[in-house]
Amino acid sequence: MINVVKRKIMSIAEILHLRIFGHEMSDEMRKFLGNLSWSFFGGGIASVAMLAINIIAGRYIGPEGYGKYVLVLTLSQIFLIPIMFGLDIVSVRSIARSKDEKEKTKNISSTLYFVLTTLISFSLLFVFTYKLFAYKFSISTALLEVCFIFTIFSAIKLVSDCFIRGLYLFKHQFIGRIIEVCAIIVAFFIFFIIIKQQDYMSYIWTLIIGAAFLIIFYFKSLIPFFSEFDFNLLKKQLSYGKIIFIGTILGTGFNSLDKFIITKELNIYQLGIYGAYFMASTNLIAQATQMFINIFFPVASKFENRSFLKKLDKIFFIAFIPLFLIISGMIFIIMKLFGEKYGVNLNYVLSFGILATLQIILTINASTITAISKKLFKKYIAYSTAINAVHIVAYGVIIYLKIVSIQLIVILLIANVLVTIFIQKKIMKLALNS
Repeated sequence: MINVVKRKIMSIAEILHLRIFGHEMSDEMRKFLGNLSWSFFGGGIASVAMLAINIIAGRYIGPEGYGKYVLVLTLSQIFLIPIMFGLDIVSVRSIARSKDEKEKTKNISSTLYFVLTTLISFSLLFVFTYKLFAYKFSISTALLEVCFIFTIFSAIKLVSDCFIRGLYLFKHQFIGRIIEVCAIIVAFFIFFIIIKQQDYMSYIWTLIIGAAFLIIFYFKSLIPFFSEFDFNLLKKQLSYGKIIFIGTILGTGFNSLDKFIITKELNIYQLGIYGAYFMASTNLIAQATQMFINIFFPVASKFENRSFLKKLDKIFFIAFIPLFLIISGMIFIIMKLFGEKYGVNLNYVLSFGILATLQIILTINASTITAISKKLFKKYIAYSTAINAVHIVAYGVIIYLKIVSIQLIVILLIANVLVTIFIQKKIMKLALNS
């Protein structure tokens, strides 16, 4: 059944490719789209199921509970930065570029041992400092404890998923995501329906259980690669990883600021509403974009010919308005499903729609720059840091003037993304000319 659907989609893709670009699809493109179909099938099914669970959970726990859930995710993303040290991205690139199975084994083992070492270090540091952290930032210790456990499982899930992608095991990834979603659905039913423990903690635990099942499934295929550590390969990964690490610190730190500002200047209830709109737009689109990046990044890492960059620009130009209309419609429907407590604000719907559509272009461009050139990626990080610095000043101004609002924060994010995309295009032109 899936193969029949894949063949039909492929035939449509070949017709569209001929009409848009004026020539037939290459074998490399056919292979890319074949792998992409597995990513979209697995990711699509998982995303739809998780969207439904997210909406149901949001209705049960309300904006305040959803705000706490968003806070856990935000803190976890920050904790993951020193744990991964940029190797989540670098490992995919290194494995995809490996010359043989032995080099793949060395790359995977070296990355895994490094991440396990940082995980242990993080765990020890957390145990001795989390109560002080909770006191200083007025966060409950229970929230930090569940955030810690969630971060541990997220780190192992993230690194194992990167290994699977680097090995081109996309069908395996498809099955893994279905297993994860099934485990989450069962856990959600037990917590929310049978036990009737309907709070943000229960929802976080359902996600942890899903991650655990996925990790077990992945590790069955990855165990043969956990054997040979190579310090020189690790050093090579870390030399690239430290650039991504700096970029991730700046990016994740910056992307977390809006949540912290809303929590402090408004309240956790407003964070819940903001988080729901964010999930319905940027987060949902990020998952769809990741399905594309999932296949595109390891493939782009191997390309020497940069002519595909022109195709990306043409696709973005043609698809922007249709994507914006589709995404805005999705946001409207999803927020209706979240219920009256969250409300449907048309200004939010349209502004989040613009942000999510631009985010697709931003993410694919950033992944492309990362894949094709370490030198250009350094340049991109420098420009991105400067843009974010100006943005932080803008945050300071709206806090000082006491005019913080969800709408204003989204407008600032849109401005940031537009300027960043402009810079990305300039950098990618350099790649084309080199």
